[in-house]
Amino acid sequence: MSIISGIREWLNGCELFSEIPSGRRHIDWTDSENENYGIAPDGDIMLRKFINGGGKRQYSFTLYINRFSAEDEQRLKNAEFLERLQRWCEDMSREHKLPQLPEGMTASGVEAENGILTEIPKNKKYGKYLIQFKMIYIRRN
Repeated sequence: MSIISGIREWLNGCELFSEIPSGRRHIDWTDSENENYGIAPDGDIMLRKFINGGGKRQYSFTLYINRFSAEDEQRLKNAEFLERLQRWCEDMSREHKLPQLPEGMTASGVEAENGILTEIPKNKKYGKYLIQFKMIYIRRN
């Protein structure tokens, strides 16, 4: 079990991703020719060190999503998808339905922010969207 595998399982529980085939869910990459997503870890930093050696930490990751975006109407739907994903994340944090982490680690909250369209390839068929996440967790020594 790893932090990123816990995050992946947590995201797989989001009903919004039922639109993306389960075989098209990746770590650290996306396929520019299909609708799919990839989770990319961005860092793990100490926020506050505890006397016992553990601490409060922040694990950051970005979700890259390739979606059909050839038409304005579809890009609007994709922007709405990002908004719904951010609300889902807020709801899960408020309800304490958070990623399961390795032994000795407990998630206390996840925030999703900055959902944007970052790239439309030359073929203009699929656009690359991203949304940044921050997960606060406690690591016990």
